[in-house]
Amino acid sequence: MLFECKLAMDVWNMLGLELVIKQALKVDKAGELVLAHLLCHPEQQIQVLGLPKFRETMATTAWYLWYERRKLTHDEETQSAYQINMSVRGLVANYTISYSPKAHVRSDAWLKPKYGYVKLNVDAGFDSDTLAATFGAVIQDHGGKFIAAANKKMDLCFDLFTVEAIAVRFGLNLANTVGCSKIEVNSDSVEVVNALSQGYSSSVASSIIDDYYFMSLGFFHVIYDHCNREHNRVAHELARLARFSSPSVWMDNASNEVIPLLVNDATLL
Repeated sequence: MLFECKLAMDVWNMLGLELVIKQALKVDKAGELVLAHLLCHPEQQIQVLGLPKFRETMATTAWYLWYERRKLTHDEETQSAYQINMSVRGLVANYTISYSPKAHVRSDAWLKPKYGYVKLNVDAGFDSDTLAATFGAVIQDHGGKFIAAANKKMDLCFDLFTVEAIAVRFGLNLANTVGCSKIEVNSDSVEVVNALSQGYSSSVASSIIDDYYFMSLGFFHVIYDHCNREHNRVAHELARLARFSSPSVWMDNASNEVIPLLVNDATLL
C-alpha cells in the first residue's frame, strides 16, 4: 500500500524518490520493513533536489498515504497524487523550519482568502524599450491548494498601468474558465487596485477599467486588494516565464518551475 500501489508510486515519483523506493524494495517486500530500512538509511547518502530532509519526507509521505487509504475505506473523498505531493512538501518545509532557532512567523507569507473565496494573484512584466508585456495569473483556494494558472505575452503595450490592468483581466478570464464565483483579486499595483475598487480611472486604460465592471457581473462577488511583491511571487514568476516560452495554462497541476514557490506559500514560518 505504501510503496507499490499506483497512487503511492506516483507520489514517490513526484517527490523524486522513485529510484530510492525501488532499491529499498529489493531488501524486502513487507511495507513496515521497507519503511524501517529507509528511515535508518544514512541521510548524507541520499540527497534529493527540493527535499530539505529525507527521513522527515519519508515518514510524512508514509503517514499521508496511510491517511488517504483510511479515508478511502470510509468512503471519504481522497486527494490525487499531485495534491499529496504538494501537501507533503508543505508539511515537511514547515516542520523543518520550525526546528530552526531563528524560526518566526513570517510577515511576507501568502495571505489566505476569505472562507468560500478563491485567491487570484496576478502580475505583469513590461519592457519599456521594446514595449513588450508578459502576464501571469494563479488561482488557489482557501487552504492554498493550487487550482489553475496561466501566462502569456503581448508584443505591444504602451505603459505600465495598462499592462497591470490587462493582467487583472487576464486573471479574471482564467477564473471564469475555471468556474470561480467568489474571488479575491490580488495585484501589487496600487494604482490599478485603487482604480478597480473605485470603478474609475482617468488614464488611457479607463476603457479597460470600465470593462471590468461588466466582467465582474459574471461572478457572485469580486474583491480587489493590493498585495506586496513578496505575496505575489508565483504570479510574478509565471509572468517572467512567459518571456521565454509559449503561452500556457495549467489546470490542477502546477508548472514545475513554480512548485517551490507554491510550497513556500504554504510555509508559515
